[in-house]
Amino acid sequence: MNSSALARLIPLLRPERAGLLRSFAASMASALCLTALGVLAAWAVGRAVVLHAAPPAWLWPLVAALVVLRAVLTWREMDVSHVMAFRVLARLRLSLFDAFSRARPTRRGRHSGREASTLLTDTERLEFFYAHTVAQIAAQAVVAVGCIVAATAVRPVAGVVVLVGALALVAATRLSARAGRRAGEAEQEAREALSGRISEVVTATREVLSNAMVSRVLRDALALTERNNRADRTKALVITAASGLREVIVGAVAVCVLLLGVVHAAGDRDSAAVLAPLLVVTLAGLAAVADAATTLTQLQPLEASAARVAGAIADAPATPEGEKPTGASPAAMLPAGPLGIRLRDVRFAYEDEDGASGRLGGPGVNLDVLIEPGEHVGVRGPSGAGKSTLLGLMARLLTPQAGSLELLGVDGGRISLGEPGEGELRARVAYVGQRATLFSGTVRENLLMGLPESQTAPTDAELLGLLGRLGLEGIVTLEAPLGEDGLRLSGGQRARVCLARAIVGEPSLLLVDEVTASLDAAAESAITEVLAWYPCTVVLVSHRPSTLGTTDRVIDVAAPAGPG
Repeated sequence: MNSSALARLIPLLRPERAGLLRSFAASMASALCLTALGVLAAWAVGRAVVLHAAPPAWLWPLVAALVVLRAVLTWREMDVSHVMAFRVLARLRLSLFDAFSRARPTRRGRHSGREASTLLTDTERLEFFYAHTVAQIAAQAVVAVGCIVAATAVRPVAGVVVLVGALALVAATRLSARAGRRAGEAEQEAREALSGRISEVVTATREVLSNAMVSRVLRDALALTERNNRADRTKALVITAASGLREVIVGAVAVCVLLLGVVHAAGDRDSAAVLAPLLVVTLAGLAAVADAATTLTQLQPLEASAARVAGAIADAPATPEGEKPTGASPAAMLPAGPLGIRLRDVRFAYEDEDGASGRLGGPGVNLDVLIEPGEHVGVRGPSGAGKSTLLGLMARLLTPQAGSLELLGVDGGRISLGEPGEGELRARVAYVGQRATLFSGTVRENLLMGLPESQTAPTDAELLGLLGRLGLEGIVTLEAPLGEDGLRLSGGQRARVCLARAIVGEPSLLLVDEVTASLDAAAESAITEVLAWYPCTVVLVSHRPSTLGTTDRVIDVAAPAGPG
């Protein structure tokens, strides 16, 4: 079993090791208690049948005490494991949220709502594994070792047989694990393909209906459903075959121990009386190994979940922690008023695991840009030239491989873009992306969502005035519910509400990426008028000459000639 993905998350749970050890201790004690009850019962029955002797007086109180102890331990095990499950879930999600807060934002849709939902579901799957399943596997290992030692003490040859059977179970598990993993991966891929297609269809219902795609969508969904069913059947067949093989091994070992016991007990009634508890010890040890093996062969979905969570947590930060200030007050760093920005010899490139890539600058083509405080500047260039990447760098959402960026004040002061604290920077620099997101709730809630706590909230009249400037007067109200990602608004209306949300915070540097790309002339005019009116620095990416025509000047970003 390749459990490296599951092992990668263990360091995050070190603060919970005391609780995890308590969970293991409760599981182990409960399992040993159950085994002891079985052995004592078999020993009493063996004495009664073979020796015709009544159980000794001390057996009944001991059995009663073990029954009570088993009940208490079972309750304790459930209590501890449930508490630890919540703590493990909290620990994983805190690590995940911390990674989201510092990770490089989307170059290929990373940290979208869909991925975040998947990762949160993954943590729910993993919480029970780390809080309970690991303790159970460890407890079963202890029981198996104890039973092998006990069998060896009673009948050395029987101990050897049990050990060989345990090794055979482990070998069978390893042989079936590869097939099980392949089947599990196929099932996971089929399930993700089906859920992804259903999600796409639900999101694009309007396009599906208006473009007569219903029959094709249904055919695709049926084909993906059949693929998912085949994968389910294959996985179930592999699990059944592996389980059958383990049962054959357990049965064969039990028969061997029984035959050895019968041969050894020939003519010896005391040895015959020991045969029943010896069989119980054998079956308990092999059952523990088989249960652990079964669990280990079914971890593939958890490994996939752990790999996704570990990958998200390990995502590289956009701005290294070392670039941030360590002592000065962030509020004292950025000068008041509009902020300009200077890029010196900047180069940035990436290519991620999904094949998406981007580049800004290249060998000998590093970028130098100077935007003065209060200036309105347009950015144009062919697709793939790096216009959106340029805004991402200005917003400190990406870190250049070479060069430096500085923020400029109207008083001539300058400060490295990496120095201000996160809160101060986000209060002064706003970014409106091509696919800016709206949240479920009302228009008012979305407009005020990014407002710094230190800033006084605008009145409803001021919010309505801004919406009116953007051509939304009478179209949306402050109390209007937006639905998921602004589903109740058109694309142009969503873009204008996102721009209004950025302006409400009164940023000193406003970065806008293709916000007019899909708008009609009237909506474009409303947005460009607001941007031209905005009294601080504006950097606007657009392909439209009419949009760029409202800026003070235009920067051309050329496509890189080669790899950089």
